[in-house]
Amino acid sequence: MKALKLLLYSLCVFALLSACKDKLPAPDTIEAERTVIIYMMAENSLNRFSANDINEIRQAYGNIPQNTNLVVYVDNSSLPVIYNVTAKKGFVEWKTYAQDQISTDSTVMQRTLKEITTKFPAKHYGLVLWSHGSGWVPQKRSIGIDNGKNTSSNSGLQMNIPTLRGVLETLPHLEFILFDACAMQSIEVAYELRNVTDYLIGSPTEIHAEGAPYDMILGPMMRGDVLEVVKQYYATYQSWDGVVISLLDCRKMEAFAQATAKVMPQFSEAVSQDGGTEGIQIYQPYSSQTEWKPEPFDMEGAMYHTLDSASFAEWKIALDQILLYKNATSSWTSVFSGYSHCHLTDPDHYAALSIFLPHEKYTPQGWNENFRAFQWYRAAGWDKTGW
Repeated sequence: MKALKLLLYSLCVFALLSACKDKLPAPDTIEAERTVIIYMMAENSLNRFSANDINEIRQAYGNIPQNTNLVVYVDNSSLPVIYNVTAKKGFVEWKTYAQDQISTDSTVMQRTLKEITTKFPAKHYGLVLWSHGSGWVPQKRSIGIDNGKNTSSNSGLQMNIPTLRGVLETLPHLEFILFDACAMQSIEVAYELRNVTDYLIGSPTEIHAEGAPYDMILGPMMRGDVLEVVKQYYATYQSWDGVVISLLDCRKMEAFAQATAKVMPQFSEAVSQDGGTEGIQIYQPYSSQTEWKPEPFDMEGAMYHTLDSASFAEWKIALDQILLYKNATSSWTSVFSGYSHCHLTDPDHYAALSIFLPHEKYTPQGWNENFRAFQWYRAAGWDKTGW
């Protein structure tokens, strides 16, 4: 009798444990607090700098909190590889590729990011886009270059911002995007991506090839402390080669667009006049002899120098709602100015956020026409100005 009772008891315990086991998620589907993905499109002239940033991450991976995932996708002069990085195990090769792929191709990016977010689910997601960049301008290194040859050449496929938006719309909503690339903090880019992320970190001008200081920002980035990320980024370059950087709240972009549309008639008329842009901060000089990009004007500076004081004050209230942080050194290194320095010419009126101002001189390059395809064009009222 005792043997029978013992057998029945054992069967009940086994059944209970089995039932509990069935309810536990598989190891790669346990929801973390946060997954941060660093997507390095480094099959270009920035190839060698990818190794530097990986080393910075190696120095700081001990700062990765528990219950978070850091996933680093690297495509440089070698075959692509995905690392899972934790404080306990460091760098672990989670996936290696048997052949090269074009990381700036929308299908490749979407497939790769979907696989990562599926295998590393979380309550919150962050994304670092690492590569060359030139803001909203189509086919001028908008974001990324992949030459497909495992070399350092900059002749390769680039991704336009509307295409990037289409990719990110298929993924879980992002808590933040950090553009570790030049010139990505433009209002045209920010508005295009307003529905896929809460916060946007970037620079309206060139950044140093060394890029983000991952040894300094890894901890706050993994905690989702976006303000500390941008502060540490600035502090690193403050006494070095200089930087301009800002943090935007994309959740309030609709109200900001409405405020801009309200002053657009006055603004567009002023900037279209001869000398209408005089005194406005320019982040990169324009040269018709290069294929770099149109002049990126600072948005606050542009409004300050063209609107009447009452209109500017009202518009500035809306700007302050989206601009959570800005900072700039007095100068910064410029590759496109012959490795000289660009300068902060109007330190009292800048937002570290650029804006495109249509002009007849851009017609041959097609930039005025390209601009009309962006959501900002209509939301801000440019479509009613004749441009």
